[in-house]
Amino acid sequence: MDWRRRLSRFPLGGVVLVVVSGLVALVFSTVNFGAGLGHVDIAVLSGSTGGNYAAVVDRLAARADKRGGTIENVSSQGSVDNIRRLVEGADSCDVHFALVQEGTPFPNPDDADKLELIGRLPRSETLFLIGKDAARLTKFEELRGMRVGVGPKGSGTEYLARSVFEAEDLKPLGLKLTNHELPDQIEQLASGALDLGVFVMDEDAVMIRSAIRDRRLELVSLEHLDVIPTRVSYLSAGVIQAGRYDALALIPARDHTVLRVDTLVIGNRCASRSVEIGLLRVLVEELPGFATKEGRGSLRRSEVAKEYLTAGPGFADEYVPWLVDIMPLGNWFYIVMSVSVLFNAMTVWHRVRLWRIDANRDKAFQIVRDALGEQLTPAEILVLQPTDAHANKRDQIDAAIRELDALRVTTRKHENSMLVPMGGEWMYRYEEEQMEAALTALRTFRSKLA
Repeated sequence: MDWRRRLSRFPLGGVVLVVVSGLVALVFSTVNFGAGLGHVDIAVLSGSTGGNYAAVVDRLAARADKRGGTIENVSSQGSVDNIRRLVEGADSCDVHFALVQEGTPFPNPDDADKLELIGRLPRSETLFLIGKDAARLTKFEELRGMRVGVGPKGSGTEYLARSVFEAEDLKPLGLKLTNHELPDQIEQLASGALDLGVFVMDEDAVMIRSAIRDRRLELVSLEHLDVIPTRVSYLSAGVIQAGRYDALALIPARDHTVLRVDTLVIGNRCASRSVEIGLLRVLVEELPGFATKEGRGSLRRSEVAKEYLTAGPGFADEYVPWLVDIMPLGNWFYIVMSVSVLFNAMTVWHRVRLWRIDANRDKAFQIVRDALGEQLTPAEILVLQPTDAHANKRDQIDAAIRELDALRVTTRKHENSMLVPMGGEWMYRYEEEQMEAALTALRTFRSKLA
C-alpha cells in the first residue's frame, strides 16, 4: 500500500475539524468579553501604613480585585522615597506606579526622563500646621525659635515643610525642624515636646480628625499664609471652614487658611498599554473627577493617559487588550489599509500581465491567419492538407511557433507568481491551453509541409 492510499484512509476531515475548533477556542479565549481586569497585575508605591496614600491605593486595589485585577499596595517612606524607588524599578519593573506629592524633587534631573505623569488625584491634600494652643498664632513672627516636627525623613511632608520654612524670607525665624513618624509626632505635640507639627494629608483623614477632636490640638491660622503660593508654584491656598471637625463644639472655632498640594500618579513605563488603561479605568471609577483634572506640571505626560482621559477606552483596549499591547489600534488600521492597497496593486498588475499575455497570443496567431487565412481555427488547421500555395508559408509558421513557445514559458512562470490572486491561476491555464492547441495544430501542419 503506497502513501497515497494510506493517506486516503486517514480521517483527515476529523483532524481538520479538531484543529479549526482549537483555533476558534484559542481566539475566543483571548477576547475579554466582560471587559475585566485579569491582565492587570501591578505594584503601586503609596506611603506609610495608615496614611492617606495607603488608603487610596487600598481602595483602588479593592475595586480592581472585583474585576479580577491585582494592585499591590507597596508601603514606603513617602514621596521622595517613591520617586527614588520608581526610578530604580524602571529596569527591574518590580514596581510600576506611585503616588507622589507634586513638587517633590528628583534625586537626579535626568531621572525625569524615565518617568511619566499618568494624572492627578481630583482632591488635593492639605498642609496642616497644628500644635497645642496653636490657634493663637496668627503671624509668622510668632513662630520664632519653635520646635517643629516635619514628618518622616525623606517624605514629601519633610520636603514641603523645608521648602516653606527654610525659604530666604522665613529662614531668620530659626525654626528647629526635626523628623518624626507621624503617630509619634502627634504624641510629642500632645506632650509639649514639639511646639508645632507639619502634616500633609487629606483634610478628612482619621489621623487629623483624631488629633484635633480627641487630642485637642489646634490649627495655626496665619494671616498672610496665602503669600506662600506666590513663592512655591505647586502650592495653592484653601480654607478649612469653622466647625469642619465638630459642628456642635465648633471645631475649629473660625475659618483657617491652609496650603494645599496636588497628588500625582506617576509611572516608570514598565506597564504595558493595556495595563495602564486598566489602572486608569480603576482611577476614574474610584475617584470621580480624575479624568477632568488638568495637568500643569513639567513632567512628561503619558500618551496613553492623555488619549484615555480625552476619548475614553477604545473597543480593543477593553476587549482584546493583548492586541493593543503589540501595537496601538491606529497602527493596526494603517497596516490593514497598507495590506489592502498592496493586494489591490497586485491584482491590478496581475490583470495587466494577463492582458499582455492574451494580446501577445493573439498577435502571434495573427501571423498564422495572415499565412493561412482569417477563417481557420486551430482544429481546422490540424486537419488541413497543404497545397502548392502553402509551400512558401514555412517561415511565417515557424515564426508563429517560436513566439507561441516563448509566450507559453512566460505564462507558466506568471502562473506561479505571488502576484496572482488566490483562485486566479485558471486564467493563465486557459491562456496556456489556447497556446497548446494552436501549437499542436501548427506543428502538425508544418510537418505536412516538410
